[in-house]
Amino acid sequence: MDTGSYSLDLLGGARYLMIDVPLKAQVGQVRRKVTPSGDIWSGIIGVRGKADLAETWDLQYYLDAGAGQKSSNTWQALAGVGYQFKKLDAVLGYRYLAYDIDDGDLEDIRIKGPYAGVRFYV
Repeated sequence: MDTGSYSLDLLGGARYLMIDVPLKAQVGQVRRKVTPSGDIWSGIIGVRGKADLAETWDLQYYLDAGAGQKSSNTWQALAGVGYQFKKLDAVLGYRYLAYDIDDGDLEDIRIKGPYAGVRFYV
């Protein structure tokens, strides 16, 4: 859906996560090296879009959810504020990505924090 000042897209797809975390520990003379690792495929559905706030400012959003191999559920949300220059767009926002993992070797994962991006036009 696109009204000119507001857009909304439905999406579907897959998310792939590969983890390989080498850990080393030493207690006295005992050394231990452990490398929890694994990969997860998840099917996802979601929405993304943009709403104009002013002539050069907009609000961008994205939300998806899904489940799959070794993951009871996964979801991702992000929101950002964008500014449109003549030859580029800039965005600042916040992202949160979560995996609830059913595999005994890996723990649940939460990745969150700010993000920034630019898009150049030729």
